[in-house]
Amino acid sequence: MLGEDPDQNSTDVLFDLLSDARRRHLWYCLESATADVLSVDELARLIEEREPQTNDAEPPQHGHLAHELYHVHLPKFDEVGLAEFDAGELTVRPDSVPPLETVFDAETGLPVGESD
Repeated sequence: MLGEDPDQNSTDVLFDLLSDARRRHLWYCLESATADVLSVDELARLIEEREPQTNDAEPPQHGHLAHELYHVHLPKFDEVGLAEFDAGELTVRPDSVPPLETVFDAETGLPVGESD
């Protein structure tokens, strides 16, 4: 599920990956992508569209979000095998990102295949 290295398939890795709201938005954007390759800027725009805006908060600045994706979030997705992140080309190739609904067992709340 999360790459080919069995050590990467731990519950902790999955929960760490999904512990951040931006990474959950990124997961959805990669899962629903129809293109084989996306730019970091394109992903930033897609995430901006998904993030809820409140009257109190300023909208995220596009450059800041792209910077955060580049340095923080995309390397994590690359590390666990969900995306190929090319830092030099500023592109991302989604690698069979499954729908989140299929990742967790509805009864236990644990990743599919994991047990207590």
